[in-house]
Amino acid sequence: MEGSCVRLRLSGYSVPAHGSALYEVSIYIRDCTFRLERSYSEFAALHRALLLANCATALPPLPPRMPAWLARAPLAARRFPALAAYTLAINGDATAQRSAAAAQFFEIARASCFALQVAACTP
Repeated sequence: MEGSCVRLRLSGYSVPAHGSALYEVSIYIRDCTFRLERSYSEFAALHRALLLANCATALPPLPPRMPAWLARAPLAARRFPALAAYTLAINGDATAQRSAAAAQFFEIARASCFALQVAACTP
């Protein structure tokens, strides 16, 4: 990632009528905020990629995968604190931050471009 000028935070979640619960990630670059949504499965894929690249040694474990028949809203609420802690841990882990997997997951290139466009349009 881009060092300390990029901050990450899990800022919320939503449970659509159909499909997986989505967790909102806020990416702060300078004075700009970029938001994207990720499912638990996408967090799990990020974690696997960081493990394969030996970048996840200092990160907390993800919450366990739960059976699909569980009520989705309570499940999303139960997972939120652990996923928020995981996202914050990436902030503090330089190796994980700089990994290609994290840059792709958090769309850092797109967020950086967004921040530069906002800065260019701000008087």
